[in-house]
Amino acid sequence: MSADSSQTDYSQSLLDNARARRVEGKSSSVQDGFEYFGLALQGTQDVDLEQGWSLFEEHGFSLLTTTLENGLDSNKNNMDTKVYSAIHQVMYSMTCQTDNHSEKLYYKTKQCLENYVSNIVAPALSAVTGHRLLFEFRKRWHNHLFMCCWMRRFMAMLDGACVLNKGLAMTGSMVLRTFYDKAYVLQKRNICTSLLEEITKFRELEECDMNVIADVSLILQHLGAVAKNDTIKKIIDKNTEFSSGSWKRAPALVKQEYGGETLMYSELKIYKEDFQQRLIAHTREYYKNKSAGWATTDTVSAYLDKAVTCLESERALVQDRLNLVTMDPLIQACEDMILRGPNRSYLSFILSSDTGVGYMLINDQFDDLRNMHTVLSGIHEQQPVRFSPSFLPLFVFFSPSVPLLSTLIIPTHFCSYLIFCILSAR
Repeated sequence: MSADSSQTDYSQSLLDNARARRVEGKSSSVQDGFEYFGLALQGTQDVDLEQGWSLFEEHGFSLLTTTLENGLDSNKNNMDTKVYSAIHQVMYSMTCQTDNHSEKLYYKTKQCLENYVSNIVAPALSAVTGHRLLFEFRKRWHNHLFMCCWMRRFMAMLDGACVLNKGLAMTGSMVLRTFYDKAYVLQKRNICTSLLEEITKFRELEECDMNVIADVSLILQHLGAVAKNDTIKKIIDKNTEFSSGSWKRAPALVKQEYGGETLMYSELKIYKEDFQQRLIAHTREYYKNKSAGWATTDTVSAYLDKAVTCLESERALVQDRLNLVTMDPLIQACEDMILRGPNRSYLSFILSSDTGVGYMLINDQFDDLRNMHTVLSGIHEQQPVRFSPSFLPLFVFFSPSVPLLSTLIIPTHFCSYLIFCILSAR
């Protein structure tokens, strides 16, 4: 079958379906592109590359940019489907006519989006900092998802017409990656710095935007897939994502069904290298300074209260707003800075200071002992412990002649276990 015959059959099928819906009394969203744009009757002559691309820029891409400028409604697809149908038909014709423009259309599509991101998106990001940068970054990424969804739909035929034959990235990957290459890479340090500043506000109990923390964290995870994966088939998996508003979370960039196949795209390289590594270093420095002040001014009881509160807060931050892969390294950093400290000095402070374990036993401070058990149960290392007579009965099995004031080298988690035994027997 010739290319002209194939294209004619495709177009005729669209129009036959439209007529059938009209007969049933339903409005049709299918529009004959050649009639709509005043082109020569389909099949009588090839569509010139520049003529066809100009039609797309004027009626397709300009519609997308205007929609973005006017603001997206999260619960609508925001597109005139008749215009989409007309443009799609003309673009498709250009990929299967005698003068096939598939590869040229692919690179024109890429260049079009790169120019838009470089000229509109990147300057908008560079003009702001802090929370405003996070807000703008989120907005521009959501805009890009919407634009790429429709660009990919306009040009979906390219995947079969030239991508597979030329070894190119799928159109879904190609259009999405323009944001990564032309906007994110230029601003990634500022974006992650602003994200760390927002997390610091959370830790300081200042007003902060927890939603933007979660959203930007998710975008960094999406960008991992966008930066590395050449096989993204779809951007918005289902039109129902528009009606539900879930399209902004881009679930298709994590997992999607396509042609009976389940495709997994999750990739955390960007999230880990650009954000998580800096978060861990920032956390260490933050709690190094905080714990130094607490150890100077607070009793062990007050110190433990703050330690428990901070560890619970950090776990909640990861659980609710970040990727769970961050949990273990973040909590490890917190425990190192808050519970161990420089040269394990905070362990010594908690266990052996004048307001430590012995003081708590003498004064029946069982709530404080519970806090101590909570925070020390995961610390597995040897620690010198100096104990008072009130702590002596717990250790008599070490030696029948333990002096009244002595120092033993014992595992910290064993101290925690002994405290647990006291609490259980109470």
